[in-house]
Amino acid sequence: MDWNIFLKLLLQRHNFALLVGIIAGFLIPNGAQSILHIMIPLLILAMTLSMSRTHIKDILKPKLIVKPLMMILFFNFIILGMFNIALGYLLSDDFAIRAGFVILAGAPPSLAIPAFAYNLKGNVNEAFIGTTLGYIASIAIMPVMVGLFLNGKYDSSQLFLILFELIVIPIILSQFYRVSGIMRYTERYHGHIINWCIAIVCFSLIGINHDLITSSPKDLLVPSIVAIITIFILGEIIFYLCRRTSISYQQTVNIILFGTMKKWAGASAIALTLFGEKATLPATLGIIVGFLYYFWLVLKIGHSELPLGVGTTPRLF
Repeated sequence: MDWNIFLKLLLQRHNFALLVGIIAGFLIPNGAQSILHIMIPLLILAMTLSMSRTHIKDILKPKLIVKPLMMILFFNFIILGMFNIALGYLLSDDFAIRAGFVILAGAPPSLAIPAFAYNLKGNVNEAFIGTTLGYIASIAIMPVMVGLFLNGKYDSSQLFLILFELIVIPIILSQFYRVSGIMRYTERYHGHIINWCIAIVCFSLIGINHDLITSSPKDLLVPSIVAIITIFILGEIIFYLCRRTSISYQQTVNIILFGTMKKWAGASAIALTLFGEKATLPATLGIIVGFLYYFWLVLKIGHSELPLGVGTTPRLF
């Protein structure tokens, strides 16, 4: 394992943004409350820019969408989603923590998946289409999961409002942005904007949970265990099974990413709105563990069969 490569990746300017956000959340938590009101607009901006890479016509062609749709539904919602719910309910009887896992299970896939697929030499087109379809699917899947597992103990109007804000609005805005002509002048800055938006959101999420983290570490135990199992261990199981079948390297990368990566920042925002600060812990811990797992993948497979250029900068989470 080349730790020099790990340090270079960690200190890249885009990865560094998220690292700064995480550390700042622990060191200056009082500032988190003051920027909480801009968390939703920042997520809308990040999602709009990320989804602008996909043209809506590409997800309307049956021959292009069937395979990515089946993959994202099976690995991201059925396998990963059900693992989060099952482990959350098995290991905790706290309603807020359980609610956080249900929200996470119904959340869309991470917007970082296409960038990670590119860096790890996966199938980027399939990753883009699958991720976009996952966003659309979550509009229906999340309300069903929340209604099924939480027995109506939430404000359904708030749920649909925040889903509209975080999913429908970015999809619409991204297509207007695509055809406006502005994108060709600003696309080079997308990575910077997206990563600093998510870094600020992470700072806010960790900051508002600072008291829980420092005064009640037992509340972190279950979210931490589940994050490690559903990201690291599940990812390694998928890798092991794929390597022992005829599944190609590119397809293996995509399956790992689809089966481990959720839109943790968005899930945290939804959980916070519906169920309060404690409900954000499963997704907030997921951000940290997912950040580490990406680097593990780079060190584990990024330099083996197909080398990874260290200079490539992914868009995180």
